[in-house]
Amino acid sequence: MSESKGKNTPNAYMIWLNGGERQKIAEAGFAGKEVMKEAGRRWREMSDAAKKPYQDQSDKLKAEKGKGGVKGGKRVSAEQ
Repeated sequence: MSESKGKNTPNAYMIWLNGGERQKIAEAGFAGKEVMKEAGRRWREMSDAAKKPYQDQSDKLKAEKGKGGVKGGKRVSAEQ
């Protein structure tokens, strides 16, 4: 993942999806928008315990990026 200033860190769902789940769904016969619909359905059905590793990874990436973020629609730096 690049340290681009404007890039947001991925959330747990995106980490899960890009970790191979999208490919598995496509191989199961889904195409186009249906892949994302099926991915959303599968994510919603997962238990919190199953989602935890992805959430932990997302939290770790956010912590590594720093405390900067978006507040009130405006980007704030870590120095503030």
